[in-house]
Amino acid sequence: MKDNILNKIIYRLRSKYSFLNFKSDLLSGFSVALLALPQSIAYALLLGLPAQAGIIAAISGSILTSSIGYSRYLVAGPTNATSLLLQVGTSQILYSHFSNVPDHLKSGVALQIISQIILFVGLMQILIGVLKLGKLTQFISRSVMMGYILGLAITIIITQSFHLFAIEKPQGVFSLIHQSSYLISHLHHLNPLTLLIGSIGLLTLVFLRKESKRIPRPLIMLILTALVASFLNQSISDKTPWSIPAISAPYFDLKGLFDFHLVFLDSAIIHDVLYIAFAIALLTIFELNSVVKLLSEKKGQATNTNRDIIGLGVSNIASSFFLGTLPSSGSATRSSFNYRNGAKSRLSGIFSGLFMIFILSAFHTWIQYIPKAGLAALLIVIAYEMIDFKLLKICLKTTKRDACVLAVTCLACLFLQLDIALFIGIALSLILYLRLAANTVVLEYAFTEEGHFRPIDTDHRRLDSRIRIINMEGNLFFGSIDSLQRELNLIINSNEVRSVILRFNNVHHLDASICHYLERLAINLSKKGKKLYLSEVLKPTAQIIYGSSVWRALGKSYLYEKDFNSPYSATKKAYDHALGELEEVKI
Repeated sequence: MKDNILNKIIYRLRSKYSFLNFKSDLLSGFSVALLALPQSIAYALLLGLPAQAGIIAAISGSILTSSIGYSRYLVAGPTNATSLLLQVGTSQILYSHFSNVPDHLKSGVALQIISQIILFVGLMQILIGVLKLGKLTQFISRSVMMGYILGLAITIIITQSFHLFAIEKPQGVFSLIHQSSYLISHLHHLNPLTLLIGSIGLLTLVFLRKESKRIPRPLIMLILTALVASFLNQSISDKTPWSIPAISAPYFDLKGLFDFHLVFLDSAIIHDVLYIAFAIALLTIFELNSVVKLLSEKKGQATNTNRDIIGLGVSNIASSFFLGTLPSSGSATRSSFNYRNGAKSRLSGIFSGLFMIFILSAFHTWIQYIPKAGLAALLIVIAYEMIDFKLLKICLKTTKRDACVLAVTCLACLFLQLDIALFIGIALSLILYLRLAANTVVLEYAFTEEGHFRPIDTDHRRLDSRIRIINMEGNLFFGSIDSLQRELNLIINSNEVRSVILRFNNVHHLDASICHYLERLAINLSKKGKKLYLSEVLKPTAQIIYGSSVWRALGKSYLYEKDFNSPYSATKKAYDHALGELEEVKI
């Protein structure tokens, strides 16, 4: 008996996960590690942090998110967008609260701020996942994110141009427009050697992209630029005033890499920290949802984004205790690379993190030879590839509303802080959506002599002008009251009108504001000797009305629920009821 159960378990494991699957996950994990290491180092450069800041986030994100999460192909770690948002938020806090701190101490303060932000990002992600709010980002339109990504891409390209030209960035927090102006005015100070290295890096990445999407382009490019930079530094260093700056590498070993630090929470900056953390958490969830949805659709697989978000939160909390790391998010480039390389399960993400530790322990001393211009070239290419030009075209040409949201969000990124720009875009999108949703379609209908039910026009007159049938379609909520009242008043304020039938055609929702409006409308009409009828009311909507005080003012006999066997039989019953009451009054 026990042998049979054991054989069944072994059979199921073999049928679900074979040695070939294990081999595919192992090879894909190794390929992803070769891509993730240079990318994570580049993202650390973006913040001016030591290389290990990006490496820790990549290792923690890959191993923990894949262990806890659900998606087979998701590989988490630092991304361009979240890294830049963290950099902007940290700079703002430093500038606002620690401007008097000596320069040699600011780097330590910045690391503490970053650790606090990452800790709260992780806590927010876990809370969102536990509360099953993973689809929170469905309220962020594609136009907002396209405008934000476009603004991010422009920001990254301009900020990395300082490294490409070896020009010192201006101190303090400045808008992108100011930085662009500063860069252009100081172009005469550019370093031709770093520009050469950066150009070689850009051309290499473009060329390799055309060759194969399964090649770890960043690694090959960085090795090539490191070799060229080393040769140039040795051969012409005495003949020119220029040199090619590389990463100022401390000695990388596993002990130093994973030094554990407690996160110190500073109550003086907690408000700003929470604000930045929420913006980053929101962005990471959007990135994760986009990646998981894209890859799951290709294979037709089920998703559990809330579980993936919890895994992401755990990885961020864990990495926050290693001073000065980056936020982990769903990486589109590494996840897609994992998918293209034939990953079969979540083990591929775990293997990629383990391979990163192995590669780092074996080749950590080589990091000091990576030129900053090469990393800048990598970030510029990643920023360009972030832009979905097909979606950009759709957003610009579909509606003026989408184009407006995209343009405002992008311009906000250029003139304001990135976190503020994101919330401006979200707020504008929601305002325009609510304005659109609040426009309830109100159209008068009437029964013809032949018994047909038609909208009022020149060919279809009312059989009885004392009874008005008003068809309503759309979402009825607090935002639609003004437009609804305006449209209804044009019809029902006539002196000859004695009965008003509101036809709730396809109205699936009522809120407290609409219920209050209907109650006041029934009372006001009653004071004028008029009657209000509600017809074609869906069962759930009728329950809402019965549960409120509307039916007391209306009268239960004046509400007619929808009959799905006939499209307008409930309206016909309400019309006959109104006609009968008018005939009684006449008698």
